[in-house]
Amino acid sequence: MIAIWYLAVFLTLIGVVTLIGHYSKRSKISEGKLPPVTVLKPIFGVQNGIKENIESFFQQQYNGNFELFFCHAKYCVELLEIIKEIAGCYPHVKYRNLHNQAQDVINPKIANMLIGYTISLNDHILISDAGARVDPQYLARMVSSLKPGIGCVTGVVCGDGAKNFPGRVESVYLNMFFSRARILGYYFGVPTVMGLSMLFRKSDAKKFGGFKYLGDFLAEDYMMGQKMRELGLKICIVPEPVVQHLDKYSFENFFNRHVRWGRLRFAHAPFPFMLEPLTMSLIVSIIGGIAMHSILFFGISLGLFYLCDLISYLYTPVQGYKKSLFLLEWLFREVIALPLWIYILSSRSINWKGNKLRLHFGGKITRK
Repeated sequence: MIAIWYLAVFLTLIGVVTLIGHYSKRSKISEGKLPPVTVLKPIFGVQNGIKENIESFFQQQYNGNFELFFCHAKYCVELLEIIKEIAGCYPHVKYRNLHNQAQDVINPKIANMLIGYTISLNDHILISDAGARVDPQYLARMVSSLKPGIGCVTGVVCGDGAKNFPGRVESVYLNMFFSRARILGYYFGVPTVMGLSMLFRKSDAKKFGGFKYLGDFLAEDYMMGQKMRELGLKICIVPEPVVQHLDKYSFENFFNRHVRWGRLRFAHAPFPFMLEPLTMSLIVSIIGGIAMHSILFFGISLGLFYLCDLISYLYTPVQGYKKSLFLLEWLFREVIALPLWIYILSSRSINWKGNKLRLHFGGKITRK
């Protein structure tokens, strides 16, 4: 049993070192004119911080032409007024509001964006969720990274701007274990794409059936990465994280998101998912304490994992760290990790953006 503890500690330490190394790098922005790009933003109504999130895309410093397509799930006058007000301050930026959802596509996000994808005349397509808030160099950085041989450019998602306890718990998860796992996988040859921020070429996507093909899967981002790799193209994860502005997050949002992500992992890789409890700090520390017949060892182990997570959090370039609350949030996340994992195994149903779906092995979805 002690071997499990040693392995978990080793992987955690390697993950921390890899995370620090990744975030220490900087993307190089290409000199000269950049190719035209269409930014698709799927929007499912007004949410906290959406005005600032949207405005950050109007503020892009991009040496080339770009256009913003806001793909609305429902007609919302308030949201249209927000976009109109922002656009009035940036008359040089082209934008469109689109409201036509594809009825024959099951994935609600793909259904929302398909019209924008179809009418875009640009080969470079960037998908960015409504929760993303970016710096002015974001678009130039992403496009500059889409070099020959690269099929998709994405980033590590980090949580920031949380104004309540559930939001800070989400930040703890995103900025520690989740970020480490994605960065470690990237450098060990198992990269994954995150739909919050992904850039690709339509000409490449056409080779595996196009954007609509992804609509049969719940994890369109994961399948995008898989299909690009099958084409012999690489995935690039830029060193600058993409910030999801959490604001007043809810426990319902936290729970639904992690149930969805967990069931996705189980659908695509059931065996690794069954081993996930052996990556949980609390569970591994209990195993170590039992193996060593020592409560003290359990405490030291838990403290070691906490220190590793704290270092990961501090090296993540976001502003939301709060000393007085970090330990409580970390402990809460560790305590609920195993019950959440058990609940994930209880069903294959998904409730996403108001759609009730059933997830099948391999990642395909059907309507319930």
